[in-house]
Formats: sequence, C-alpha cells, structure tokens
Amino acid sequence: MSYLPSIARRLVVALVAIACCFSLAFSNPPSAFASSLLSGFAALKQAASSSVPYGVAAADSKPVLIEFYADWCSVCRAMAPTVAELHDRYGEQVNFVMLDIDEPQWAEQVREFRVVGVPYFAFVSSSPCGTGDRQVLQTLVGKHPNVVMVEALERLLSA
Repeated sequence: MSYLPSIARRLVVALVAIACCFSLAFSNPPSAFASSLLSGFAALKQAASSSVPYGVAAADSKPVLIEFYADWCSVCRAMAPTVAELHDRYGEQVNFVMLDIDEPQWAEQVREFRVVGVPYFAFVSSSPCGTGDRQVLQTLVGKHPNVVMVEALERLLSA
C-alpha cells in the first residue's frame, strides 16, 4: 500500500495541469493559430458554397478542377485561400467543383477518381463539343504551393 500516496500525488499533479490548461485556454484571446483555423474553415465553406455543382460541370464543355475535401481536414482548410485565389483568376475558364468526401452522395465519385487522401485535386479535361468524353489529366494530393496549382491549371487549359 506504499504506492498509494505516489499514485494520489500523480493524480493531483495531472488534475492541476488540466485545470491550468483550461484556464489558459479560456482566459487568453484566441491565438493566431486558432484564428487561422477558423478563417480557413470559413474560406473552405465559402468556396464549397460558391463552387459549380458537379452535374452542371459535367454537362458543361469547360475543363474542371474537382477538389475532394473534408471539413475536418486541416490541409483542406489551409489550401482554401489558395483555391479561392485560383478561382478568382481562372473561374471564367475552368469549372471549380468541390465534393465533400463525407457526404454519401459523392461515394461513387470518390471511388471513380480513386481518392486516396484529401485534399485531392483532379484536373479534368474539357469536353469536346459537349460529348462528355473527358480525361483526368493530373491529380494532386495534399498541400501544394500556388505555383504548382497554377502550372497544373495552365496545362489543363492548354490541353
């Protein structure tokens, strides 16, 4: 029974540490990290709400950038401002589509495009004369700098 005081001391230390963490979390203003997470989430939701619906993009002859994402994905949130900039620059020439992998309605597309992680960007060729005959020209998974995304979009437009 001599171990009991040691266990009790450890428990008290752990509870004090937890209490300190909670008091710090609620007494300080949000950190830059926390506010960037919130702004990334807001940017992701804004991009998703303004994206072209999948069915509309499939029927259109323009090339398509499909982003498979998830709300819980920190990299998706981090990429949202970059994708928004690209949408502003290329939105007239390319249909930007966002599909949430957690939505059951997109399960078939997740399988079709062989999504292996998020964010997953599929650069899909234009449909000649509206035939629906398209090809995935390139895929990117994860966080990429703006220059890589621009190069992929430029290749997509020149295909």
